[in-house]
Amino acid sequence: VVVPIDKLSILVTICFSYFVFGEKLTQKSGVGLVLLVAGTLLLLKKKSFWKNCSYFAHNRALSP
Repeated sequence: VVVPIDKLSILVTICFSYFVFGEKLTQKSGVGLVLLVAGTLLLLKKKSFWKNCSYFAHNRALSP
């Protein structure tokens, strides 16, 4: 649960530096930011998929 929040902190940092300090976001940095955010959201979506999967829930209930 904590990892996606930690990974998205880079988005908050870049937004803060853009609005407060007037830092410019280059195209290369923008692409990297989009990839980081997309990967984090996909990871979050994948985790929720497996968490809600009945097969996974059944095997999890059987483990000690």
